[in-house]
Amino acid sequence: ADDASRILGAVKQGWMSPKKLCPLLRVVVIAALPTLSLARLEPVTQIFFPDERAGQPLVGVGARELGKQLQSHLSFSTRILGVRTWWSRAPDPQLQMYAVGLYAHRIGLQLALLKLKGEERAASELPPGFFEAVCGGFAKTIVIKMACSMSREQIAGEFVESVQQRMGSGGSKELEALQEIIQKGCVAFAAEGYASAGTEFAFGLRGPSIGVSVNGKGAGSLSSYRLSHAILASYFDEQAVSPAFKQSCGEGFIALL
Repeated sequence: ADDASRILGAVKQGWMSPKKLCPLLRVVVIAALPTLSLARLEPVTQIFFPDERAGQPLVGVGARELGKQLQSHLSFSTRILGVRTWWSRAPDPQLQMYAVGLYAHRIGLQLALLKLKGEERAASELPPGFFEAVCGGFAKTIVIKMACSMSREQIAGEFVESVQQRMGSGGSKELEALQEIIQKGCVAFAAEGYASAGTEFAFGLRGPSIGVSVNGKGAGSLSSYRLSHAILASYFDEQAVSPAFKQSCGEGFIALL
């Protein structure tokens, strides 16, 4: 019973995918999850996200492909950040993705989207400026759960590259600081310093404040309005890194109004 509880807890928190369980145990786990706590399954990676985190409700979930741009990260890191990058193992194109969930302060998001309150809108009919309002300063947490294994340099490069594209010229010091926090967090709190499957990264955002944790342990923080907005924009602008996540969050924001 204790072993079963530990397995259920691991699946519930997203540390273990139901795909890795035998068919019978998978049925038992999925059937038992609703009785243990509310959680939402990200359908592509089969990773669960609890419906609440530190008092913030879950807004949406999605998956992001990672394999397409891996070869550009070495030149990016060297050119922009002055950091050399090594890969300790070859990427598997079948597994290069992570699941991502967004949690948000309920009152903060309601105030940010006050003009929509009470209106019946589909996510496909959101007004201009909706996602710009979503990128406002109210508290949010972006949670990334790895569905594959990557080096700390790889995952930091993936994350920072998409953010850098939204910052325009400059910002290299902020980006370098963010990359360093992610990598040091992996060294301190991830197994063997590696972003293996099941590793969790969380980015707590509130105004200019950015707090990073790895596997639930604080890895560091920094303050930058421009960087905070660029992180959010990477998920919510017109070239969002995960369209499914953006759509899921659009629906979630409307549901929470």
